[in-house]
Formats: sequence, C-alpha cells, structure tokens
Amino acid sequence: MTKRLRIIHCSDLHLDPTKLADCQIVLDAFQQDVARRVQADGPFDLLVFTGDLVKEGKNKKAFECAREKFIIPTLTAAGLTEKNFCAVPGNHDVQLNELNEIYENGVTGQLTNRDAINAFLDNYDAQHRSFIDRRFRYFNAATLPEVEQRDQELFRTRIYDFSIGKIGIALLNTAWHASGKANDYDLGKIILGERQVDVSADRLKACLFKIAVFHHPFDWLLPADKTSVMRAMQRHFDLVLFGHAHYQDPMSLVGVSGHFFQSQTGCLYSTRDYFNGYSIVDIDFGLRQFKIELREYYDERRVFDNALRFAENGIYIQQFQRHRAGLDLVLSDEAQSAFQDAVNCRLISAVAAASAPKNIRELFVSPDLRTSTGQGEVADQGPTHNQNIQVSELMQGNANWLIYGQKETGKTTLLNFLAVEALPGGRYFDGTLPLRLQFTDIGASATTIFEGIRRASGSAIETKQIRAALKTKKVLILIDNFDVDQQQQIDTLGKFIQDHPGNRVIATALYDPIRKPVDVGNLLGISFSTLYLSYFARKQVKELILRWAKGNANDVTQLADRIMITASRINAPLTPLLISILLWLNERNISFEPVNHAVLLQTFVRELLGKLGGPLVKRADLDTRNVEHFLGHLAEFFTKEFRETASRMEVERVAAEYFVGRWSLDLLKLSVGEIIGSLIERGILIESDAGVGFRYRCFFEYFAAQRMGDEIEFYQHVTSENNLLRFAREIDTYTALNRNDSALLKRILDDLSAYYTELDHKSELNGFDRLPLPLTTKDTLSHEEIRHGLETSKLEEQERDNVFDLVTRGDKDQCPVSVRRDIEHYVPGELLDLASRVLRNSELIKIADDKKQEVLTKICSYWAILIAEGMLATENAADDQDLPQDIRELGPVFPLVILPQALSELCQEAVGSAKLGHILRRVSESDENPLIVRLLAALIYFGLKLDRRIDVIKSLFPAIKDKRFLLGMGYLKLRVSYTLGEFSRSEAHQLLDVLTDFSMAVQMSGNMNEREFSQMRSILQTQLKKTLTPRITHR
Repeated sequence: MTKRLRIIHCSDLHLDPTKLADCQIVLDAFQQDVARRVQADGPFDLLVFTGDLVKEGKNKKAFECAREKFIIPTLTAAGLTEKNFCAVPGNHDVQLNELNEIYENGVTGQLTNRDAINAFLDNYDAQHRSFIDRRFRYFNAATLPEVEQRDQELFRTRIYDFSIGKIGIALLNTAWHASGKANDYDLGKIILGERQVDVSADRLKACLFKIAVFHHPFDWLLPADKTSVMRAMQRHFDLVLFGHAHYQDPMSLVGVSGHFFQSQTGCLYSTRDYFNGYSIVDIDFGLRQFKIELREYYDERRVFDNALRFAENGIYIQQFQRHRAGLDLVLSDEAQSAFQDAVNCRLISAVAAASAPKNIRELFVSPDLRTSTGQGEVADQGPTHNQNIQVSELMQGNANWLIYGQKETGKTTLLNFLAVEALPGGRYFDGTLPLRLQFTDIGASATTIFEGIRRASGSAIETKQIRAALKTKKVLILIDNFDVDQQQQIDTLGKFIQDHPGNRVIATALYDPIRKPVDVGNLLGISFSTLYLSYFARKQVKELILRWAKGNANDVTQLADRIMITASRINAPLTPLLISILLWLNERNISFEPVNHAVLLQTFVRELLGKLGGPLVKRADLDTRNVEHFLGHLAEFFTKEFRETASRMEVERVAAEYFVGRWSLDLLKLSVGEIIGSLIERGILIESDAGVGFRYRCFFEYFAAQRMGDEIEFYQHVTSENNLLRFAREIDTYTALNRNDSALLKRILDDLSAYYTELDHKSELNGFDRLPLPLTTKDTLSHEEIRHGLETSKLEEQERDNVFDLVTRGDKDQCPVSVRRDIEHYVPGELLDLASRVLRNSELIKIADDKKQEVLTKICSYWAILIAEGMLATENAADDQDLPQDIRELGPVFPLVILPQALSELCQEAVGSAKLGHILRRVSESDENPLIVRLLAALIYFGLKLDRRIDVIKSLFPAIKDKRFLLGMGYLKLRVSYTLGEFSRSEAHQLLDVLTDFSMAVQMSGNMNEREFSQMRSILQTQLKKTLTPRITHR
C-alpha cells in the first residue's frame, strides 16, 4: 500500500459578506477543482487553512458566512469531515475592538528578547489568557469543535492516527500580538515564541511526522524571536505551512540538526484580477519526497489550473531526508538584520515610497531567464534552444551560473534576492552561506575579496566566518558585474575559486550583443551554465504593481497600460528601475509628460530633492538648484578620482570646500555633515562600509550630466578622446537633457565616419540579399554559405576585431566608473551606439530633413555593417573553437537568427525616437538604399508604434520577398511583436495579413496558379491565427 499523506493547503480568503459575489465565483471554482482532484487522485487527508479567513475580525457575520460558503463546502468537496480541518488565525481574524491599548503597550515594552518572550508564554494561563482569548472568539467559533473552544489555549496540537502512522499537527498562533495597523506596520514585530514551538513539539513527540501550521512568514517575526524560533523548528518539525504574503512559493530548508520542508501558499482570494491560488501537498513516505502542486485561478476560464509561472507544470518536488546533518550557519539576529539592511536600503521604495514594501522579499518580481538571447525561432517546427528557467532552479543542484543582462535589467536585484532568500527563513536556505561580492572590489590579492564580501554583507559576516564556510564547501558566492576586460581581477578571482574548490558561483555580467561572446568558464577555471536576463514584460509589470500596492491595487490593468505607453513614448525598455520610478511618481500624484529617459530621471531626482525642503533647507537658504549644483561637483570629484565612494569624512571635506567658495558657513547656518546626512536620508546618496556614494548608477549619470552643462572644463574632460566611450552613458544623459549640442553631435558623427569611409556601403550591404533563410536549427547552413553572402566585405582583420572586441561599459548598481580604462582609440561598435543615441537626443538642433535623412541612412548602414561583421566574427570564432559552449550548441541559429535580432533591437533602442519617425520612413522608402538599411529603418519605425507602421512594412515587402535572409529577419520581428505586443482589432487584422504574406514567401516555392495561391494563403493564415494570439486593446 502506498504510504502517502495528501493535504489541501489554502490561506488568506479575506471574506467580506458585503462583497460576496466575486469571491463566490472563485470559491465555486476552487471547490470544483478540489472535487475533480478527489475524483482523479483519491481522497485527501487534511484541509489546512493558514489564516485571514475574513476581511475584518470584528464582523461576526463574516465568520458565519465563511463557515457556510467556504469551510463546509470545501470539506464536502474534499471528502473530509470537520475533524480533519485545521486552521490558525491571521491578523485579519483578530477582533481589533477587543484589543486593550494599555495592555498591548505594556507587553510590547517587555517582550524584547527570547527569555522575556518565553517567560510571557510560561505565564500565559495565569496573567494573559483573558486579554488575548477574547480577540479570537469569532474565529474559534467558526473553525474549532466546541470542546476545543472551551480550552482557551493560545496554540493547539492534534494527533491523527492514519494508516501510515501518527501525524502530529501544531496549530501555532502568530496573530496574538498583531496590531491590525496598515502599511506593514507589524513587519518585524510579530511574535511566535520558541516556547510555543518546543511545548507543541513535546506533545507530538510520539508522532511519525510533525507539521507546524501558522500564519506569518519567519520574516515577520521580531528579530529577537526569529532565530530561536527557526532553530526550534529545525529541531522538531518535518513540514511547515504558512501564508500571509499572498504569493505561492514552496521552499526547502535544511536546519542545524534536522530537515523540514516549508510551503507558503498563495492568497485564496483577494480580487478576481489578483493572483488567487492554493497548494496540494503530497508527501510520499515510500519515495521520501514532498510534492507541492501549485494551483492558480484563471478568471478568463473561471477555473483553477496548474500555476505554470511558479514551477514547471505547476509542480515542485523535493526529496527529504530525516536526521540530515547541516552546517550551523544561522547568523545572529543582528548579523541577519545588517545583511538584509545592506540589500533593502537600495530599493527605491525604501527611501521614496510611503506605502510600498521596504523588503526585497515582498517586492521582488521574478524576471524571465532564458538559455538563449533570442525570443524564439522563426519556424513552428524543430527543436528550440531558448528555454525559460525559473529563479528557483538557479538554487537547485550544484551548477555555476553566469547571468547576462543589459543595463538596468535587474541583475543586482536578482543577486540580492538570492542572497537574502538563502539566509535562514528564506525560501532557498539549505545550510549554505550566501556571500555577495562586487567584482569591482577585487584587487590584486585574495584579501580584497574577503574585504569586499564583508562590506557587501553590511559587516554581518566576518572574515573568519567566511574562511570557515569556504573550507566546508558550503558557500554560495554571488558576484555582481563581472567584467571580462579586467584581467587582473579575473586572475585574482580565478585563483580564489581554485583555492576554495567545491563552492558554488552565480555571477552577473553586462550583455553587449556588439561584442564577441567570451568563455568565462575558461577564464576562471570552472564550468558555467549561461542565462540571459530579459527586460520586463507585461505580466511582470502587473505583478510589480500588485506587490508595490501590497495587493490593494484596483486598477492594475489601467496602470500597467499607462506605464507601458510611457515607456513606449520615450522608447525606454521596461526595466524594474523605470517601473519603480513611474509607480513612485504615480503614488505621489505627480503629473508629467517625459520626452525621454533623462527627463523622467530628472523628474524623479528633483522630487526627491524637493523632499529636502523644510527646516534644513530653510536654515541653509538652499534651493533644489543649489543642491543639484553641489551634487554635480561631487560627481566630478568621484570621476576624476576614479572612485565610486569615499569616506564620510572625505565627502564632507569636498562639501566644505565647495560651500566655502560660495557661501559663508556662518550664513549657511547648517553644517556640511547635516547636508550630507540629509542627502543620505532622502535617498540621493548612500552610506555603507565602503563609504558614501550615489545610491544608484543612474543618479551619478544624471549629476555628472548636469555638471557637464555647468562646467566647461568638466565637459571637455568627459568628451575628450580618451574618455568619450568611458562616459558614454553620462553623455547620453547629458544630450537627452540638453538636446541642442550641435558641436558634440558633429564631432561624434565625424569620428564615426572616419571608420567607415573606405566602405562602399551599397555593394557591401547588398551581400545580405544573398544570405539563406534563417529558420530553425533543422537547417544545415555551412560557414561557406554565410561567408558567401558577405564575401565582399573589405574590413581589415584588425578593424574587424575592433568592431567586436569592445570595452564593455560598466553596469554598476551604484556609481560611477570604478575602474580606469585608458582608451587610445575609439571602438567602432561602441561609438556607433553612442552616436545613435546622441542623434536621437538632438531634437532641438535645426537640421534640414534631407541632411537628417543622409545622417540616419549612414547610421543604419553602420548598424548593418555591424551585423555583418558580427556574423562573420562568430563564424570565425566557431572555426577556431573559440566560443562558449552554449553558443556553440546553437550552431547557425546564433549568427543567422539571434545575433541579427539582438543587434537590430539595440539599434532601435539607440536611435529610435518618434521625432525621427518621418525621416525613418524616408530612409525605408528610398530605392537608393540597400535593402538591409531599408529593413532596419522600417523595423525601427514599426517598433516605435508610430502611425501607419504596418503600411511601412507592407510597402517594403515586394522588395524583400525573394531575399531569404531579410525576409526571415523581418518575419521573426513581426511575429514576436504580434504575439507580445498590443494592437487594435484593425491593426491586428492588418498585421496578420502581412505575416501571412511573409509566411507565404518564406515557405512557398515554385509556381502556383491564382486559385492554389489563395487556398494556400488561407491555410497559412488559419494556422497563424491558431498559434499566435495578440493582445487586443480597445481604442
């Protein structure tokens, strides 16, 4: 007989009798799903509910309604009786009108450490029962048998004698000290108590398997309570079930001397538009494994189904092992708080938002992680090399990962999230110690690595602890901003890794499609699996909105639409930073119409600086412009010192020198220490063990750009020959703010042209017309075929290397450029990217349309050459076996599909501007231009979502319909846009017609009569309708 225990785990119903209709729709779907699972897999053993049964605990009728509409029907659907129903209260279940303020204040003042909490629980019966029990009378009446209602215990235990043996359940209470206040007031103040855990476990000591059930996650516990509770759980329990955070996430934890599995189920009901879910916990004692089946409500179908976004097939499986030994790396309360503070302080919400979560665990949204840079293949058939990887999969097994991402895609945030969740109480804790390290902190010796790790932890982890953990091979090293150009740091890190074998590494690096891929594993002497971090899509935008609003946003769809429209208008990718800024501005009801990314950043920064108003600024007689000017001076200091931080004393010295030259310190009536402290408090600067610096890299870019406009000497320094590419991001921001620097635009364009003057662009770029069709990996495409299509290339070998062996721009989460790079000459690919951005930003410069068309044609031509050279460089590297394994496995898909798509996307991001729309059309329509240039211009125009964008594509189609490579390149772009984009019904219909034309040209060969052509076209269009579903907007 199979030895299994099956549990329905649900939580957070928030039932409100006055708003029952929508809730009933979800409950009906839930109970029908439970009944189907019983029919398919047999009966359940337990129904466990982990708190927040009702919206307001003082509403007795709400509990009666919950019993009638939820508890009894669900037990019936599950084939269970009330004795198999286990429930604990949540904070919403507390009868807040029964709280005694004097009693609560007195308790709060006393319960500050483990001993005091244990003493309180030891004396619960004598002193505290009458105050606490009354706040749960309605909840107990609805959820407990009458005999248990009379005992008035704070927590309860039950023993079930199943056929597999005795199963013990501890129903623990984390809500007894909940205040009911809004905006996560109780975060870090909830008390469970070690004594609850120990006493309940002692009552269950005869049981085969012990389960702890409570409402609040460990993160919500008082720091003085958390560590002792965690240790007690690890000593006694096998499975822990809880809720409250309103998202579904199973996790496995390895404790000090035992093993328990932990499952946090989702919110059963919030609204129909919010995530609603529950879990099925299946424990197989024969196979010794936990299986969590995650179920999610889909409102379109009004059913619960597999929650595919949380785990493959909605199922999470984890082996368990009794008496598993683990390394005691549970940090002290103070150390854990310092570690988490070092991470959380970098969140925008931590310094700027009134209501958004201040904890990365509450705010983090899982990004799309792909095994390839591309979004998909062109054809429907054939194997795919582009798989999605869940964040949880990064933490499973022993693989080392290298994660590439473009600027501000959330690389640092991802690593910070993994670090925090690898701590005790986190979803990925397995006894391994997470160590964060900024690559730029690495110097010539291992000592710099140890010191960098210590600083990154907020001094929570000492060097001796790091060394001890490394020896036991129980360390996860999280390296941010790995840079393949810094050989000294690579050598130091490689030796460090070799000296401490057996520890895992997860690193992030800037993805730059302009450069040749590098095998990082060879550089460090270990094997890596490679992933690519994508910009956010609509689903992540909506999830971040919900997390920001803590599930209380009623206009998620409308707000997501506004954010995506704004991003599209300024041609900015959907990064976590951009979305957070827009959410913050929305929260403060700030009306604005940004014309580009820099103006959006300026709005945000000035709002933060505006918060400096009040006594400090009034005393100092400083306005926002004064403070901006000083911060520009500070950015110049960091730039010329080649540093990103300085000691507090040194920063105050720089401030004093600045203000002394402009104000009398007596008249200032404010110390420089107070000014720096205020800037830190308001989130412009940040202070850590490394010193004081700008909180975000983009803040440094903004103030450096402002300084360029204020100080000619600094402007000349930044735009000098050796610094132009080093400060490309600062120059991008400066020109986006200025928009009228004609001299700089001319100078950069002249420099760019110098690298391409010897090329006959028409004959060069017509080589694309002869390339084969980029379909799937099923196509056998030889290196000779690719070379033949581009055989007229006249670039010299050194020039070709220069195009791809680029100096990678830094992508620090803080600021500024931390490593000096003396560049003796420009790199054409990077200079092209900068020139494109400066052209895009220079909207106030008066240039005749003919001249603009000439310049834009050249820019598109240079991007086409970059694509050609990238394809050739990849083929040459493949011949020399000089590519990373993941790129080699892609075969011809990389040079013929992924690389052209990535570079065309980069081209659109760099040069795309609605104000250049009419010029892009002229470039696309000019018969004098090579077809690849016309196609690039048309795709940029299409991607900008400008008027008549589909007509632009249709007008180009006759010219490229027999050019196989160009046809496939355009088809892939349109297909991805059709699937992921948003269109009106008429636009969707038009684009489907265009896609059908492209598909016909791609797949058809030979002559067909008109009737055969019409039939085949109808068949293809029907296939496309079935496989592609656009999002229709009502406009």
